Amino acid sequence: MEQEPRVNVIILKQDYDEENEILMTTRKFRIKNESPFFVRKIFGLDYVEFIETSEIDLKKKTVKIHGENISYRKLAATTEDSVYRVDPE
Repeated sequence: MEQEPRVNVIILKQDYDEENEILMTTRKFRIKNESPFFVRKIFGLDYVEFIETSEIDLKKKTVKIHGENISYRKLAATTEDSVYRVDPE
């Protein structure tokens, strides 16, 4: 019997703006919940899922990432925003 991977990534949408040189991608992550058994039992989820939207700007040399959870939303909504830039030195 084949075991499901620990991490599964699905690209939901991907666009490239040639004029502005920006790649935009939306992905769905599904990660096996490796919490202790009693924690999984309380929340009833064997997997944690979240959506990530990224924007790679080749002209500005930046990467912007926004992530938010899909699972556990009734308990807690989690979002994360990050920006990465090339070190000028």
